[in-house]
Amino acid sequence: MPATCFFQERQPSFAKSYSVKGERSQTGAPEAVPGPPSGFLQCLEAPQGASATNCGQQARELIDSNLGQQGAILLQKLPVVGDEAEAGHFVEALGYNVIKYEPFGGQRKKIGKLDAATNIPGARILPVHNEMSYNVRASKKIMLLCLRAADKGGENLVARNAEVTSYIPPEILQKFDDRGGIRYTRRYGKEDKPPEQGDGGLRPGTISWKTRTGADTIDAAAQYWRDLGFTEVSHDAEGTLTVVNTQPACLQGPSGEPLFFNIASKASVSHPSSPFSITYGDGSKIEDETIDALNEAEWRAS
Repeated sequence: MPATCFFQERQPSFAKSYSVKGERSQTGAPEAVPGPPSGFLQCLEAPQGASATNCGQQARELIDSNLGQQGAILLQKLPVVGDEAEAGHFVEALGYNVIKYEPFGGQRKKIGKLDAATNIPGARILPVHNEMSYNVRASKKIMLLCLRAADKGGENLVARNAEVTSYIPPEILQKFDDRGGIRYTRRYGKEDKPPEQGDGGLRPGTISWKTRTGADTIDAAAQYWRDLGFTEVSHDAEGTLTVVNTQPACLQGPSGEPLFFNIASKASVSHPSSPFSITYGDGSKIEDETIDALNEAEWRAS
């Protein structure tokens, strides 16, 4: 810890296990997951009376010096609870280059200058996933900031990519390599369309390229994605804009080891009529048994 740091290290106190809420229809979802293992999470407490700006400046030193050795850092008693402006000051004082959140669907709700987290109903599970791995430029750090504590529960699932990768059968990792990695495809029409009932069940709704990008013309919408680094951007005569990102399924770790970094385990939510699809890099379907194996690996590491 930096010598001038005013954060005080605290011994984290967690339960040995936590119940996995809601539905357990997803393959591999257990009844409970263990608490953070020893050495995974560093718990630090801000002193009373410290400003959000000072906390951000000192937190930057801590993150830069300690995060590489930890799985995560938990900062407690920050002066931001219930205060959107102070939360913004804290993030600004960190001094990182905050990239714009670019999800598949609509933009996130804004809380001040910050993006709201996914609003998951209590009866559902939000499994671990690699945030924004589907974009050309993924985030290098993720920060979750609590402005109001949950009345009940409120825990977040976390996992190390290295541990997830270790649980994936080698032949699956090789298959992704042989088939060109992973491909994410997004399609945006001329108009927003609500979900509708079809022969195969409920078809997802879609948002238009205008709603998604704020552009008035399809050429300007296409340029929006090119400015973000996407090179596979096209549109057809019917006014549908298609944005594709194909990339390796693994990143290279500090020692050269492969780290599975994608959202291939969520490929089951896509289908031919879906506006968003996840496939192997060559465009072929990711098999159900492969998706099951990936889900099981992620749950084992959670």
